[in-house]
This record gives sequence, structure tokens and C-alpha cells, in this order.
Amino acid sequence: MDDDLWEWMRERGKLALYEDMGEAELEEHLGDVEEEYLEFEEVARLGQRALRGLPLERAEGPRGVGEAEPLTGGVGARVAAYSRFLAGVARAEPDVASFRQEVLGGRVLSEEEALRFVESPVLAVVPWEYLKDLPCALWEVEGQVCEEDGKTVIELTWPVGRRWRWQGGLRLQRLRYPREGQEAIVSVASLSVLGDLQKLASRLAKDYPWQESQATWFVLTDTAPWVSPVRWRVKGHFSAFFTRPVIELQVEPWLPAGRLAEIYRSIQRQLGITKSVGEKASTLISFLADHVRVRHPPESGMNSVLELPPWRRLMALWNEAHPDQRYQDVRRFARDCQAALERVVFQREVAARCVKLWYG
Repeated sequence: MDDDLWEWMRERGKLALYEDMGEAELEEHLGDVEEEYLEFEEVARLGQRALRGLPLERAEGPRGVGEAEPLTGGVGARVAAYSRFLAGVARAEPDVASFRQEVLGGRVLSEEEALRFVESPVLAVVPWEYLKDLPCALWEVEGQVCEEDGKTVIELTWPVGRRWRWQGGLRLQRLRYPREGQEAIVSVASLSVLGDLQKLASRLAKDYPWQESQATWFVLTDTAPWVSPVRWRVKGHFSAFFTRPVIELQVEPWLPAGRLAEIYRSIQRQLGITKSVGEKASTLISFLADHVRVRHPPESGMNSVLELPPWRRLMALWNEAHPDQRYQDVRRFARDCQAALERVVFQREVAARCVKLWYG
């Protein structure tokens, strides 16, 4: 057990009810104490996994992944408590309670059951009203979905043989859910069982500081979404001539500055940024800025291109302007200029890492 978590619970009065009990009375309530601890520990554990490998929260758009060290001590306990409290509020919402009661049979699902539920081809198409009287749980339904003569055809193979046809196409939307530490997406019909879940998860993600995939999982499994104190996304400008990838951060004001620095360094490491650009590279780029041109081929259908004078000519101009940093080897000069352009202007490797981080 985590001593820091026990200490946080004690300081916040979470154990006050038990501290004045005698030994015999306390022994009778050990199960209650353990249950209280385990609820906080579960949320804390999910948060630690999130900062080691699962997506950090984002402000909008696709996924951003962080690998910071787990939040521990008072910071981790505060986030765990806040996350648990919001889950308690959401649990009492009529729409959540109604979905669980009617669609899930008055219970929440295990991880295996939840995956079968969200990945069911039948539940992605068939409305709840057509399935509510089946003699089995919805995640146990088996069937096939296909197209015949422009119609969507659904045929149940278990628990009963049943066949439906829908004329024309189905209006699809994207249901997001967590799978193996990543965000998975499945297309679902808007009027289907999973379409109803998607609309509920989308609404919860707007009302609470949650990702939509977290909201989906909360509705199905009652897993309290980890409300990360740091939210970030990749933005920037990407063109044929230059790249400017940026990281946009949203940070809760109470987060210790040192902790934010650790998280940001973790993001930089994932982007391959382990050292600063040297002064020489910046000087080379400033020099090339005076000689670069853009050629626009007239009506040829070709893309515009960057042009520089021949390397030997550029080296002569450089040596004249920077006699204290002269080059003798034109190949070395060209190599240093190209490396500086890549690191400062094009940043193709960083941009590629941003895309991989964000889109998986």
C-alpha cells in the first residue's frame, strides 16, 4: 500500500471516522477502511498508467501521448480525489443511470464485456427497441451485417434467428473508446445502440473535463476518468517551405511548476528534442535567408520550389562575410547548411514525430 496515499487520506479527514475507535471496534470496520483506500488507489493507478503510456487529456482533436513519471504523493492523491468526485456526480446523471438500467440490464460491464459491446457489428447498426426483448445480454448478441441491393441487412445468428432490412445508407458517427492503451474508433449508425452511447459520451465529454473515449468507458464500466492536470495538443503550420510544430498546453494553476517542467521535458523527448540548436546553425540560417529564392513555374502545373545559389558560390559569400568561420571544403559547408535547414526551418523529423504522437 502507498504510504503517501494513506497520509493524504488522513490529512483530509478521510479516516477520521475510524481514528478514535478502539482496537476491537476498528477490527470490525477494517473492511470499510480497506474499501475506502482501494477506491482511491484504483483511480490513482489509472492516472499513473495514463501518464506512463495512455493518452494525456487533450483540449480537442486527436490523441496526444505522454510518458511522464506517475503522479505521486499529494499531487496524485488530489487528482485521484477530484477524478473520483466528478465520476460520482456523473454517475447520478439521469441519462447515465437510464442507459445502464435499460441497455446494460442494471449493471456495469467488465473490460472484456465492454469491448464486446462496443465492437459488436450488430449494436453498431440496430436500434435498442429492436433488441430490448432478447433473452440475453446485448454484448452476447451475435450476427452479421451486410449490403444487399442497396439495403443494409442485419441477421442475428444468436440467440435467435432474426433478419432486418434498412433501406438506403445509414448516417454514421464515430464512437471512441480505449483499447490497449490507445484510443480506438468504430463507425456506428446514429440511431443504433452504439449511436446512443456515442451521443451520451459526447455530451459527457462536453460537460466534464473528460475525453470522449473516457466517457464511453465510464458509462460502460464505471471506471472513473482520470482528469489530468495537464492537457495538450499538437498544432502548428506545415508547408513545403518551412514547418512550425507547436505544443499547446492547458495547465491547472495549482500544479507545481517543477512537475509541469517534468511533463514538458517528457513531451520534448518523445519529439526527439534532446538538445538546443547551436549558435552556428542559427547563423547559417540567417546567412541563407539573404540568398534564398522561391521559383514559381508559370502555368506548368509544377509546385513552387526553393532555390539557392550553387554551394561553391554560397561558400565564397559565407567566407567573405564570416572570415573567422571560413570553410575550405564545399561538401562540409553544404552538409552544415542542409543540417541547419533541417533542424531550424524544415523540422521534418519533429513534424513526423508530432503526427505519429497525435494520430498514432
